[in-house]
Amino acid sequence: MIVSPKLFASLVYIELDITSGKIKILNAGHLPPLIIRNGIISKLKITSPALGLIPDAKFNEQTAVIHSEEYLIIYSDGLTEAQNEEGNFFGENKLLELLSRNSNLSSENLGEKMLAEISAFIWKAKTHDDLTIAIIKRTAV
Repeated sequence: MIVSPKLFASLVYIELDITSGKIKILNAGHLPPLIIRNGIISKLKITSPALGLIPDAKFNEQTAVIHSEEYLIIYSDGLTEAQNEEGNFFGENKLLELLSRNSNLSSENLGEKMLAEISAFIWKAKTHDDLTIAIIKRTAV
């Protein structure tokens, strides 16, 4: 018998070593975090199921390194699933294009740019989900 859970949550847990730039990430069913390195965007993997989905689930971490001037970006699906008045989604492609065009900005300015473009996209449409963004940009050490 398959039991469908009624409640589950995605989770991204990160430990960042600010000296080395090494990050440990546990991604439990959340959208893949992004790393922007020299203007090239790569997705980290989802290493575990969402919390509450599978009894006795195993949760695995992965490691990565972010170097000077590189970003780690974590975002909720409310960003890519933001809809305009016509019902079109902002979408992953539009997000990746936005990040590629603006990968030279500070983390604060990039976040502001992202929120401004999403706001302009949805304009007066009703929002249906949260919009959460965490941006880490490693600066010169």
